[in-house]
Amino acid sequence: MTPAFVPPAAASDLVAELPAVTVLRAPRGWGKAGFATWRIRNLGTETVPIWIPVPSTGSRRRLWQTVRERVQSLGIEVGPELTGEALGAVTAAALAQRGGRIVLIVSGYHRLVDRRFDEEIVRFAQSGVGVHVMLLSRMSEPIEDLVSRLPDGVVIGPEQLALDGPDVAHLARALGVVMGAEEARQLATDTGGWPAVIRLRLQAGEQDSEPLIERYLASVLQSGEAAHYSHTLMSLCLADHLDARSLRVCLDAGQDPGTVLHQLADAGVLAPDGQVPKVVRRAAAAFITETNPSWARTVHRRLALLAQRDGTPASALHHATRAADIALTEHILLDSWMALIDDPVVATAALQGLPGTRWREDARLAILHEYVSGAESESHVPHRGLAPTVAARIPVLLVRWGMSRLLAVDLIGACAVFADAFRVAQDLARPADCRTAAACHALGCAMLGQRRTAQRWCGLAGIPGPEEDPTAEAATALALVRWFMEADDAATDPPAPVDVSGCPIPELVTLAEVMGMTRQMRASQTRAAAVAALADRWATLSELDRPNLAAMVVFSAMVDVLLALGRVDECRTLVTTPCRALRSTGVPAARVALYGGELERAVRLTADAEQWMATFPRGALELLLVRASALYRLGRLERAIATLQLAVTVSTLHDLYRPFASVPAADLEQIAQGNPRIQSALSAAGVGDRPPFFPAPAASVTFTDRERQVLSALDAGLSVEAIAALLYVSVNTVKSHLRAIYVTLGVHNRVEAVRHGHYLGLLGRETGALPPVESHKRPE
Repeated sequence: MTPAFVPPAAASDLVAELPAVTVLRAPRGWGKAGFATWRIRNLGTETVPIWIPVPSTGSRRRLWQTVRERVQSLGIEVGPELTGEALGAVTAAALAQRGGRIVLIVSGYHRLVDRRFDEEIVRFAQSGVGVHVMLLSRMSEPIEDLVSRLPDGVVIGPEQLALDGPDVAHLARALGVVMGAEEARQLATDTGGWPAVIRLRLQAGEQDSEPLIERYLASVLQSGEAAHYSHTLMSLCLADHLDARSLRVCLDAGQDPGTVLHQLADAGVLAPDGQVPKVVRRAAAAFITETNPSWARTVHRRLALLAQRDGTPASALHHATRAADIALTEHILLDSWMALIDDPVVATAALQGLPGTRWREDARLAILHEYVSGAESESHVPHRGLAPTVAARIPVLLVRWGMSRLLAVDLIGACAVFADAFRVAQDLARPADCRTAAACHALGCAMLGQRRTAQRWCGLAGIPGPEEDPTAEAATALALVRWFMEADDAATDPPAPVDVSGCPIPELVTLAEVMGMTRQMRASQTRAAAVAALADRWATLSELDRPNLAAMVVFSAMVDVLLALGRVDECRTLVTTPCRALRSTGVPAARVALYGGELERAVRLTADAEQWMATFPRGALELLLVRASALYRLGRLERAIATLQLAVTVSTLHDLYRPFASVPAADLEQIAQGNPRIQSALSAAGVGDRPPFFPAPAASVTFTDRERQVLSALDAGLSVEAIAALLYVSVNTVKSHLRAIYVTLGVHNRVEAVRHGHYLGLLGRETGALPPVESHKRPE
């Protein structure tokens, strides 16, 4: 038993009362012998262990001879040919007279050749009181089926011998290693709970343990017991994730995936989630790459082709690079260069594997090389040192990349790319490309609410040149910019729909069509038709598996028109339903909270508004206005005034006025009383000059302290009786509080009450309205 041995809790529970027969089966390093020793030591001094190793030949006759010799060494007379039940009966009778018990530990049971020993050793253990058997094996053996059917038999495998988070924390303390509970849980997950691997990591430290772990696992995989699964395991560890398709790709012809997974689980190298633990996977992959590089390259190439079909270019490129397949690597780089810029480590390794300066010969590779090179400058020069024909393609490709970011709702990153495209086009004296890049940059700025910056870029988009007519792409972008500019003014009605005929980008056409629907939303007689049209669009766009600009616009419009119709419950469902097509639901969610009377939630959702004032002024302004209104309705007038002053500053800096229509005008006018500067800004924004689009917010959702306590107790799963005992009140009092909670929340049972309590932030912390602001020296 190793020093500071920690018995895994799952295994300990199974042998709290020592069974007649216990089978311990796991690969080397899972602590089978240590666990057996620990258990026997805890049985007291009257228990005598008899350790018997199975010889390499696995002779049944020789094994029984050894058992008889050890029993006789205890002073118990046995016949020369006794085995099984007969030998156990004699031993049990002697123990009954003398007191105590023996535990026969047979280690290396996987070496046994003659399977008749299985039934004989079971009968030996069942022959009488005081005789127990523990069988230690590195491989699954038929005796496990026999023992599992016994009323007094237990089979313990790797899943029970694995150390969980608390076990790891206990072992760390015993070894004098400082480790938190979450770190211990993560280590248990990364190693699959493999005790020897965990001990190596704890004793050597995170950085120094990796080569030790790799050598240890290599020795395990090279052992004879691992021969039936080691090659398969190492092949599968080349994959990022084990699923049915990866299994088929990594396996040799004729191997059955189900059988393979059963073997690996049996060997203890699969975690409960069906995956190979990270530490084991990394070590096994390194070992097969070193010992069988040809096969490793074959598997990597198969995985690259599979990932390419699945549309995961970073994974495809990683495997193509590991396969040393230059042609496939270059094909993936060229086909998916825009997506790969977000994976600089993978892309850099792939580019380094290309011959010579191949990246200089294609504009796509040149852009990729520039943006993943690690340069932290504000601008990039991907055209530097390239042949003129190659450099000429750079601005067009950058605009295409910027547009892909724009349509993926990365507006800040898109603007950075458009700026680079404009500068490169200027350097190359390509005025048409300058105009397109400037128009697209203006669109990004207009959507962010940076109106004055957008106006400057619109001016740059009109640069004269030999090609006076803008491209269809530039014309559409400029038309959309004008729409946003007009929409942000204080005019009563939204602008007319945008003419996008001839636009080469379908997503921009969809965006223009959706924006045209806002006119229908504003007019009460066409509002129902707008709801139907938006719902139809949303049904399609919400199924997308990545952020989409048109989906964001449709989603925001859906929330607004439903709020206008007073359908707050539907809005709550919309903003709380996970959807991968949306990058953030923060602004609409904050508005729903305000109009739903959930004022504290509205304040929480708008807590990060200030950090977005420079980069996303439209979103910041909308959040600040919601926050000001919510604070005012909560009676926090001073904070409401300060917040509205900040909102006015943002509005003035960027000439943004339309967002003021998204909150109750009466609230803003009350907050602004006695403050001429704010009143002037509200007047410029047309506050109070137009009929309200949204109905008045619902009454505030408030709870007494006792109701909050009852709601928290519900969340903890307590019954009505338990809550009454906890709060020292009667059951009827608790029921009265429950009825009041249900009415306040508009729910009908405790499950709905708890769910709504979490939604309001009463039972747990909520996230902010928008993602944290990041540095955008390079497009992120």
